[in-house]
Amino acid sequence: MGDADFLAAIAGNAESCVRYFDEVLGAPPLDYSRSSLSTVDDFLDALHLGVEPPGQTLENIVQLVSCYIYETARREHGGFYIAGDAENPFVLAIPEPEPRVIVFVQQKVRGRVSNGKEDSIPFFYDGIPGLLATAGVSWLT
Repeated sequence: MGDADFLAAIAGNAESCVRYFDEVLGAPPLDYSRSSLSTVDDFLDALHLGVEPPGQTLENIVQLVSCYIYETARREHGGFYIAGDAENPFVLAIPEPEPRVIVFVQQKVRGRVSNGKEDSIPFFYDGIPGLLATAGVSWLT
């Protein structure tokens, strides 16, 4: 899958996430801002507490939410998608000017559902700028 294909697939899933939160959950609108990640985190907390996601499997929710977080980060920090590993099939590489931070989201979303608030999505997201300021390549997992 090429760069444009990854971008189209992830952006499409992110938009599906926005619609799901709006149409199914009736949640505050997701606008690809850092502050909207609190809405996402609250929903993942409900899943952690045992609430079943309406109309979706947990794995589908992980995909939709992960894509939304990826797109939020890409829109703020730039970057491009590349193939990842089994737990994170795609990752966001944020350049400056070369890839400096590789962001692995799917595993973090699964961890948020299983582990609770210790895997806070806003806290995770807030780690990106600090890593961009360091020398060398960093991985955010």
